[in-house]
Amino acid sequence: MSTRQRAVHMLRAALFVFLATSCTAQPARPANEPKTPAVPAPEKLGPRDKGASKDADELRISNANRSRIDTRRNLYYLWGNVQFQDKEMSVVCDEASYNQNDDTASCAGSITMKDAESVITGTRVNADFGAKIIIVVGGVKIVTTKAAKAEDGKADSAEQRTTTITCDKLQYYYTEGKRRAVATGNVKAVQKDRTVIAQRADLDREQDIITLGDDVTITMDNGNEFHCTKATVSTTEDWVNMDALKGKVVREKKGGEGAKAGGKK
Repeated sequence: MSTRQRAVHMLRAALFVFLATSCTAQPARPANEPKTPAVPAPEKLGPRDKGASKDADELRISNANRSRIDTRRNLYYLWGNVQFQDKEMSVVCDEASYNQNDDTASCAGSITMKDAESVITGTRVNADFGAKIIIVVGGVKIVTTKAAKAEDGKADSAEQRTTTITCDKLQYYYTEGKRRAVATGNVKAVQKDRTVIAQRADLDREQDIITLGDDVTITMDNGNEFHCTKATVSTTEDWVNMDALKGKVVREKKGGEGAKAGGKK
């Protein structure tokens, strides 16, 4: 075989290898293709309600600017203005992963959750839509607005009472008839005339009360300050129950006494 024939043969062999490799190799990914979100994998947080209707368990991904679906595992990776919506709760975040098999989601970024009475914000969320449980961590804030109750115990739609709770971690249960929120770590609850500091708060949204424990401090706008081991605060009425109470009560001076005292030389 001549030198020229040998060169042609080698060229043909190289071309064959190139074509074979090109046909079997995976195409290069686009430079802007999203990767897996930087959020933990979602987890189940509770058992499913077997008696719930199918419609009650449906979840809708209302929006995601970018997405990637792993059809084999039924996993959704979502980025940019991600919005989830089920019958009772909506969740908006920057990025999320959603497990369709378990009906769970992990969310991160600027997170806002809403139901009929509350708005919750935080930086990390694990949501179990099937069990209707949400855990929020990082700069947690829950603002609940309820109609105030009159002396006869009936709701007064003309007056709204707002309770704002901040904490390190919030476990939020939103099953109809069993709605409650458990806040732990540096808990602070604020109403229009009082501020409560504690390490734990259990907000019973069906009974409209907050139960606080573990060294509670209550400060009133009028200067009163109380310390107790446990406190129960109404979110719709003007009352507070306290156990093992210690504190101070500031009495306002009467106008006549103050004027008389001030007039002395």
